[in-house]
Amino acid sequence: VVSEFCFTLYHDVYATPNFLGHIFKVIAYGFLFRGVVLRGLRAPYDSIFAELQKSAVRDSLTGLYNRFGFLQIAQREMDAAAGKPGALIGVLMADLDKFKHVNDTFGHLAGDCVLVQFARILTASVGPADTVARLGGDEFVILLPGADGEKASTVADIIRQQMRAWTQQSETAAGLDVSIGMAPWMPDIGGDLDTLLREADDAMYKEKESKRTQTAPAGPGPE
Repeated sequence: VVSEFCFTLYHDVYATPNFLGHIFKVIAYGFLFRGVVLRGLRAPYDSIFAELQKSAVRDSLTGLYNRFGFLQIAQREMDAAAGKPGALIGVLMADLDKFKHVNDTFGHLAGDCVLVQFARILTASVGPADTVARLGGDEFVILLPGADGEKASTVADIIRQQMRAWTQQSETAAGLDVSIGMAPWMPDIGGDLDTLLREADDAMYKEKESKRTQTAPAGPGPE
């Protein structure tokens, strides 16, 4: 606008208004280039970069955090709790029982739907400060900052209840169950993240093995 106003005062090619008009026009083109052209060129790259950042920490199927994302969050929570005496962190490791039967009977697409629904059950069973992640396959993990053994057990019970309600209503999920292992962490006791996850994983497999033992057919009795 200022540029065009200067040009209206133009009466000589060497006059000041003509000179100022060109100066303001160059400035206007500069703002136009930065505000429109560069922003338009930069926006796709910003979008791509944001998508790459998200895919680095998120599971593409369920939308939960993946292993990499979970490890970052869990380590950050442990580091923050390390200087707080009496701080607690609980971990639940959850694995679907007989999930292979779903893939073999209904196909892998149905299996993916089962994993998505199970992820929803886990997310609905925890609080906003907790973190749910898919480690891979049908294995999931939950981080419970500030949770003692009682709270972790309560969350595990809620998951089992929601699981039973779902499997009773779904033909695809019928026969599925969930095995859950719990492990606590306290800065006073110490131990790293790998140890905490291994303890939760061991507890989960103990529960899974206990179910197999209970459902195994009895062998021949003593003669």
